Amino acid sequence: MFDDIRRIGEKVDGLLGTDIFPFNYPFSYTENFLQHMEKWEFAIPNRFLWLVNIEAAAGSTDTKFIQTHPIPKYINTFNMHQYENADSPVHSGNIDRPATYSPGWDIDQGKREITQDTYMRTGNQHGCILAQGVVLPGEQYQINDVAIDNNMGFLPGKVGGNRSPMAPLILQWRETNRSFVDLVIRPWIILTSHLGLVARPPTDGRNIKANISIVQLAKTYQYTPLLERKIWRFYNCLPVSVDSKELTYQDGNNFDIFTTQWHYTHYTIESLPRKDMTDHMNKSGFKRFVMDMATKLLSKSKSFRKLQNKLGQVERFVDKANKIKKKINKVLGFLGNSPVAPNGNMNVPSVNRGRGASAAFRSDADQ
Repeated sequence: MFDDIRRIGEKVDGLLGTDIFPFNYPFSYTENFLQHMEKWEFAIPNRFLWLVNIEAAAGSTDTKFIQTHPIPKYINTFNMHQYENADSPVHSGNIDRPATYSPGWDIDQGKREITQDTYMRTGNQHGCILAQGVVLPGEQYQINDVAIDNNMGFLPGKVGGNRSPMAPLILQWRETNRSFVDLVIRPWIILTSHLGLVARPPTDGRNIKANISIVQLAKTYQYTPLLERKIWRFYNCLPVSVDSKELTYQDGNNFDIFTTQWHYTHYTIESLPRKDMTDHMNKSGFKRFVMDMATKLLSKSKSFRKLQNKLGQVERFVDKANKIKKKINKVLGFLGNSPVAPNGNMNVPSVNRGRGASAAFRSDADQ
């Protein structure tokens, strides 16, 4: 509707040679910024649109196809019993009392349930719903000043130092009845301490490292799927710490969030999608589809249809007036007279004096 009014206004301005409908405003820094905000690459994304994916080698013997799983298979009850005190007798109290039996580590059932694809790969490779927060690492490069004795006011030179070590990746997890942190992350840390950071091929059953990707998403239009805009990939990741929690009878309505730290060898950043999104979205017709749907809904209103009819009548009248003006100018030009000026005078040449600067946004007055 606004485009129709704008088009008619410009036609009236062209007919009268005036600036009654000042649609071409003077430059506004605010308007320029807002117009750029409509572009996909400049739009501000939401911080809460992200996913976490964990992929660990399954230890398959098939070298042609290495199947991946969210969690290393090496994390299980049997291996925990091999390295940690499990079902060995534990003595307590007086020496003449019989030993009390402790079943030790038993994580297989809980791990199998909480690491199902419905939790770890929601919607077929769409992220782990147990993850509640991510702290992405920064990057830092050291620059040192060269000390000069008695520099007499001269500034010291700059010398490149070392790149800072990789900051840990921090992941936060929600506590559930089948505790992902205590049944997966905690045994993972313990077994890592026993196996070390030895580089092993994907077919090695003792491979306990995993790759983690953080996928950041972006919106397009309403009722359309989100797009992947940036992917952080962390390679050879291992959990190294999990924070402690206090059990109390207070704050019973709150749920626990466990914070874990992960170390890795290197990381990469991938920018997606690999095409001009502004051009793609314009060609896709999403905006036109939404506008058409809005027009169809508004067309059911009598007042809207009446307004459209009146705008159509005004536009047709202006078009006829423009045609008459062109014919008069053509005849006068043939007779050797000056064409009709916008103000109706015969001897004043028609000059386009441009748009006036009187119609500006309120924000322009403050700039």
